[in-house]
Amino acid sequence: MTQKEMLKTIISTLDKKKAESIQAIKISDLTILADYFIIASGNSSTQTRTLAEEVEYQMSQAGVEPNRKEGYNGSNWVILDYGDIVVHIFYKETRDYYQLERLWADGEKIDIEEYVIEENYMNTNNQTGRNISLIVGAYFILKSVINLILGGGVSDIVIAVAEAAALYTGLMYLNYVVAAVAALIVIIHLPANISHFTDNWIYLLEGVIDIIFAVIICINPNVKEHFTNKWSSNSGSK
Repeated sequence: MTQKEMLKTIISTLDKKKAESIQAIKISDLTILADYFIIASGNSSTQTRTLAEEVEYQMSQAGVEPNRKEGYNGSNWVILDYGDIVVHIFYKETRDYYQLERLWADGEKIDIEEYVIEENYMNTNNQTGRNISLIVGAYFILKSVINLILGGGVSDIVIAVAEAAALYTGLMYLNYVVAAVAALIVIIHLPANISHFTDNWIYLLEGVIDIIFAVIICINPNVKEHFTNKWSSNSGSK
């Protein structure tokens, strides 16, 4: 595996798994320790560990094992040493504290764009999360069809289809948007449904289910991981 192939595998893996502030620094003119440092951040020690494990797995699949690995126990700073390339994956606050980039500021900062695989935002980072989202989207569409039969408007179907499409894409924050729209619709219709409970009890039941699903798509870990697709495939802005 060439050095360039190693760089691409490591950087593209970090990018795909939503690492933040990915940097590649060429240090071969400054030290004999390595030719490149790759530095990235996770938002939590759990994500930091996950990033490191995924890099190690993808490199192992390519037939390359680290010469040394450290930091898995605390997962605030994980180091994967591949000889010419050393990967540093930090918990965000730990990275801010040590400021490794500043220590190697004389190194050559590498443009990572050529090493990042352009992302198809229709993919998902968690299939279970997408499946849950699809169930919720199917419920919204089915509910709108039933309401149309019961005398509702076509606009309900339009909204439901838009919600289902948003839930499918997994684009960042759209789960919260869909949840907010669902909750708002319930709140708007709540007074009328309560005052006409005998006739509108089914809509009240729908409202309860809507709120339950709104909470699920906001807090379920699998769903939250599904909703990590970036709005732009340009990762250099991380």
